[in-house]
Amino acid sequence: MCSRVCAAMAAGAVGSSVAIASPFASSVVSYDAGSNPDGSPNDGTQALGAPTADNGFGTVTPFNPAFDSADVVSVGFGGHLTVAFDHRVENDALNPFGVDLLIFANEGFVDQDFPNGFTGDTTLFRELFSPEAAATIEVSQDGVDWHFVTTSYIDLWPTLATPGADFTRPVDPTLTIDDFDNSFLSGIESLYGGSGGGFGIDLDDVALDWIQYVRLTNEDDSLFAFEVDAFSDVAAVPAPSTLLPASLFVLAFSSRRRR
Repeated sequence: MCSRVCAAMAAGAVGSSVAIASPFASSVVSYDAGSNPDGSPNDGTQALGAPTADNGFGTVTPFNPAFDSADVVSVGFGGHLTVAFDHRVENDALNPFGVDLLIFANEGFVDQDFPNGFTGDTTLFRELFSPEAAATIEVSQDGVDWHFVTTSYIDLWPTLATPGADFTRPVDPTLTIDDFDNSFLSGIESLYGGSGGGFGIDLDDVALDWIQYVRLTNEDDSLFAFEVDAFSDVAAVPAPSTLLPASLFVLAFSSRRRR
């Protein structure tokens, strides 16, 4: 009996692993650096794959963000970046906080106790990064018909790549920048709650069940550029009932061991 149950469970596990695609954007549809990209980060493919985990000066944290042309891509005035996923990004009610899509930029907190990593008064963060160009964010199912999401700064939340941080889990959207006043890295990790950061988007805002394309446009007349590191499909948190097959597997295996 156990052999049949275990075989079925194993087959299901293998089938599931094969079906799971990368959670990150997989291709650049189009890219225009615009009139004033920051420095030389002008390779759109740097926004593909996972967010940067090490920038050459150590682990990426909100005090040590990605910055190099090998890590991020810059979008200047009049420019845009359009990427695609190799699967549908679902509007899933089981996603944490209802967030379905994450965009990772390259801003960070100012370390006011260098090198200890201390935010101090985060007003300084706002003063330094609020002038950054806002990204006009649009999403699409087919890359033809576009739906406007918002025009917003994508600074928050800065990428966190320390052990245990999950790039497919959003930061609690009820948090504000003020919650991070006078925080060390350990405090930021606690507030992130296992998240690796990123700017969160809820597809409920555009009344779509799924999307596969994302377009960021710099239409800010301040002439500032913004940088992009990655795009991520948020992972759903399984409902308790979905854990039942695993429990049955354990019980069947235990029963077999006792015989």
